[in-house]
Amino acid sequence: MKNTLLFIFIFVFIVACSSPLDRKFSVDTFKEDTQALFSELDTSEVQLIMGTVLRFSFQKKDLTQMTYRDLLNEGKAYKNEQSGGKSQTRGKDKVKANWDISSEIVFVALVGLFIYLADIGAFSWM
Repeated sequence: MKNTLLFIFIFVFIVACSSPLDRKFSVDTFKEDTQALFSELDTSEVQLIMGTVLRFSFQKKDLTQMTYRDLLNEGKAYKNEQSGGKSQTRGKDKVKANWDISSEIVFVALVGLFIYLADIGAFSWM
């Protein structure tokens, strides 16, 4: 009896402490995973994951074998490749502030679209 309780406690502890980044991508749990990612990561990292999911979906790559950590690493590598390894600077702070606001609006719209498409089963071909 004590061994069973100890096993259950350890199992619950391990499951509760697991990071959403270590979960495999699944269309069925995408909505819940997205909410968990928002609670653990900052917005820019979630943007990289969502962008990678979108890019790989258009390329018809199999995402079911990838974890969200893999998707984040792929997004970082792609972003670094696209910027040529250099950080891009903007001329004026006002332009940068407007760009940040615009990109966040687009990001929120894309996340909403992903959640909607996952709810209606649009990713069933993956």
